[in-house]
Amino acid sequence: AEPFTALGNSSILCRMIPLLFLALIAEFPQKDGIDLFYQIRCSKRIWICGQTLFAVGAGIFLVLFLALSSGLMLWDSGEWRLEFSYAVTHFTTVYPERSWDYVTRLLSEKLYQQMTLAEALFHTVSLMFLYFWLLSMILLLSAICGRKYIGILIDSFLIILGTITTAAGTRLMWLFPMAHSLPIVH
Repeated sequence: AEPFTALGNSSILCRMIPLLFLALIAEFPQKDGIDLFYQIRCSKRIWICGQTLFAVGAGIFLVLFLALSSGLMLWDSGEWRLEFSYAVTHFTTVYPERSWDYVTRLLSEKLYQQMTLAEALFHTVSLMFLYFWLLSMILLLSAICGRKYIGILIDSFLIILGTITTAAGTRLMWLFPMAHSLPIVH
């Protein structure tokens, strides 16, 4: 749980994850080939509900994939418990000269001082999923309006501007979903 929480709250890595999701789901919703026959046989409402369920499934799948792949590193040598490890909470006190290393910036002390690992894990999973769902709903809405590429542009601008404003720590960051998807910023 600790590596996934670090992945979802890292100021460096969490900015690439939404771009990965956008790259994976850029063709959503696919409206060509045999899909046209599905739309003829079902109503527009049922088709939209089906696409929404697909978006939910895609978001859940990516969150689960990231959680399982980050936990795979600890399979043989890690400890499995729902609390922050001693290495995370006391590393900078034992090695103060390494306080600006890349590894120490993966999990900020603001996170493990404000909440338990179980709370951080719950917030990371739910907020990451909701961010993915929002991005896919923008794509769905733009496809329904007949402007699919505008949805990709809007998602890209939301991700890029959210990344810039969150990295700068400005008050404008709260206008973008990136800041709201990071428990460490709250």
